[in-house]
Amino acid sequence: MQLDCSQKINEHHTRRMYARYPVEADAILFPGCIPRQFAKVIDLSVRGARVVSTVPLEINHSIEIAVSSLLEKPINLQARVVWSNQVNEHLWQSGLDFGSDSLIDLRDFCCTG
Repeated sequence: MQLDCSQKINEHHTRRMYARYPVEADAILFPGCIPRQFAKVIDLSVRGARVVSTVPLEINHSIEIAVSSLLEKPINLQARVVWSNQVNEHLWQSGLDFGSDSLIDLRDFCCTG
């Protein structure tokens, strides 16, 4: 399905309406076309995450991500890579979208008083 320009703008606006929070969580990426990759989640919202890894992720590809949390085992999520850029010679950062049907509970990733 091809999105027209107004649909793309609305999708971008919808993704950005959720607050993002800085985190420092370990993650494992399963991009499918390359072996699993270790990464760091550096910010998180109920709808997506920004991750830093040693490999670029292909835009618009679906990946699985296992994120460390306060729970006993990692939380496994499906995501779509919405952007990716090179930070320096050895690092890339990428934006992941979990989708509007897969909003996450941020309490699993932060301390509660």
